[in-house]
Amino acid sequence: MDNYKVVEDDTEYFLCIIIIKKVFYMFLNISEEDKYNIEKVLNRFTIKKYWSEVFYDLCFAICAPQTKFTNNRKVIDTLISKDFYNKDIEYLELRKIVKQVRFLRKADYLLYAKTIFSNLKNIINSDLSEQEKRIKLIKEVKGLGWKASSHFLRNLGAKDLAIIDTHIIKFMKWEETPKDGKQYLLMEEEFRQIAKKNNLSIAALDAYIWKINSKTDWSEFIF
Repeated sequence: MDNYKVVEDDTEYFLCIIIIKKVFYMFLNISEEDKYNIEKVLNRFTIKKYWSEVFYDLCFAICAPQTKFTNNRKVIDTLISKDFYNKDIEYLELRKIVKQVRFLRKADYLLYAKTIFSNLKNIINSDLSEQEKRIKLIKEVKGLGWKASSHFLRNLGAKDLAIIDTHIIKFMKWEETPKDGKQYLLMEEEFRQIAKKNNLSIAALDAYIWKINSKTDWSEFIF
């Protein structure tokens, strides 16, 4: 990655931002229609949800890594139709359901998330900052890393967390995905600066990039 390198001292490794070339901030020509839809989508995420909706948002975030949005949406629709929030699904059946999102271990992650969801409500309802909630979720929820936890919290209204996926990596012209939390935060900060230069929140710029690259209709932007 040309914007980052590891600096080694006698005791530990530090990830530092190294400016190798002149920083180029991209100014985007976003149409008024897209600006309206971005605001509409983000406002939708801030609407208070039933806990069942929050639970399925969590399921979506757990299933999201390395899979297509459309396949993930099918899995969540199936879980909703089977009332997974309130009812049990046989383990083998659940594995068949998550097969569409590539990794069968996601079935185990979903079951674990269901068992601890009542505890997660306390984190979600707390006065912790977005960043602090993300750290707690990463620690508590199996299968929920930096990207997925950011995704989950964005769907609950968080606006200052980057979902560093392939769309953002391509947009930022980075050469690789973040290897750990330190690198994720450094990359997130660079993305934050791009958003600020365009008078956007991280969530707004993220939504715009995802929409442009995925070619998904704004009406489908619900997860």
